[in-house]
Amino acid sequence: MLYLLFIGCSSKESESPLLQGLVDSNWNHTHEVKITYEDIKKDIQQYRTEENYGHYHQIILTTEEKEKLKLGLTLQKETELSAGHKHTITLQLLRF
Repeated sequence: MLYLLFIGCSSKESESPLLQGLVDSNWNHTHEVKITYEDIKKDIQQYRTEENYGHYHQIILTTEEKEKLKLGLTLQKETELSAGHKHTITLQLLRF
């Protein structure tokens, strides 16, 4: 099961695209993901989910994956192992 967990902030002044994150629910829980479009433009490769049930997960995005997100393509990625499990995250840039 997938849950919509985060849509980045935007305003009319910034005209900034939004990044949508969908995270599957494993072990009867999920994690919030806060990755903004501005984060994708920076030279950052490691992101992490919000802590839930006493743990969080790392998300590693390569330069190529970040370029795909900038083009509006959907990216499906598995988080790093934490607390004995992983989550699948689906990311896509939304333009309004």
